[in-house]
Amino acid sequence: MSAIADGLRETNGRLRALLEAVAPGEAQPNAATPGQLAEILTALLQAGEWLRHRPAPGLDPQLDAELGEYRGHMERLQSLLPSLQSHLLAERAHLEAERTQLGAAASWAAAAKRTT
Repeated sequence: MSAIADGLRETNGRLRALLEAVAPGEAQPNAATPGQLAEILTALLQAGEWLRHRPAPGLDPQLDAELGEYRGHMERLQSLLPSLQSHLLAERAHLEAERTQLGAAASWAAAAKRTT
């Protein structure tokens, strides 16, 4: 097995585990943690490095098999991205609402301190 196939196999293993953690089975995805998203990005960047150096298709059957698995991971990730984005936008709105509430509370506390 070539070094490229080995590297892609390792990357596929990480992607498989990460995608299963984010969306077990065929279920809708859970809210991904920032760490999980960073790990997915790292795996994708590493796969990109491996793919830049790949030989022509058909020369390495093991590499072709790993490429097929990688393609499956990319298709699964593509189907999960809209739900992940929805979760992230909802979390962002929640955090912005909390920040607004904390700002109002801080203003109230500052005003109350000045009047006493």
